Amino acid sequence: MITSTIYLVLILIGAIYSAYQATCWLLMLWTRLRYKQSFKTQLLKKSAIKLMDAGKKATSVKVEQVTIYYDDSQSHTFLSENAAQQVRSILQFHQGLNEESRQALKTTIDSIRNKPSGQPQHENVVGH
Repeated sequence: MITSTIYLVLILIGAIYSAYQATCWLLMLWTRLRYKQSFKTQLLKKSAIKLMDAGKKATSVKVEQVTIYYDDSQSHTFLSENAAQQVRSILQFHQGLNEESRQALKTTIDSIRNKPSGQPQHENVVGH
C-alpha cells in the first residue's frame, strides 16, 4: 500500500514536470514562429537572464550586461532592459543631430578620452 502510494506520487511529479517541459518547448516554438528567433538565441537569453540574477544575488549590484564567450572566439552580449533602453535613447538622440552637431559631439568625446588620467575631466569656465 505504501509502495504504491510512493509510486503514484513519483508518477504524478514526473507527469507535472513533463507537462512543464512540454509547455516550455511549445512556447519556444511559438516564439520561433512568431518572432523568428532561433532556439539557440532563446536559450542564450534565458541563460543571460539567469546569469544576471545570479550576479545580483551574489554581489547585491544589478548586472547591466552579460557577455557569453565561446571557444571559437564568438560572443553574444545581452543588456538588461534598463541598459537597452539607455542605448535606444542615446541612438535616438544621436540620429536627431545634424552633421555639425555630430562633429562637435565627436570632438568633445575625443578630447575627454585623450586627456591624461591625472588631469580633471572638466574644464574651468572663466567669465569675462
